Amino acid sequence: MERFNLRTLSELEVRKKYQIKISNRFAALEDLRDSEDIKRPWKNIKENIKTSAEESLGLNEFKHHKLRFDECLRLCIKVSVLICSGYRIRTKAT
Repeated sequence: MERFNLRTLSELEVRKKYQIKISNRFAALEDLRDSEDIKRPWKNIKENIKTSAEESLGLNEFKHHKLRFDECLRLCIKVSVLICSGYRIRTKAT
């Protein structure tokens, strides 16, 4: 799944660069003849937006949060093993 770096749109130069690219691509789309197949123009619009965004904004890198989940899972397993073995967990009374 692609995610574009939308934070760069806050920079004026990047925003203008994206606006120019997207307007040029849509100007080229106006010259195309209408066809009976609605999927083709939609596909062209979609691809133009994606390529313009990728060229001017770039893609975000995904962060993997697997370590946190693994740590929580290990802790839950330890607690369940202790409870099943008869150990009582004491908590502070308020």
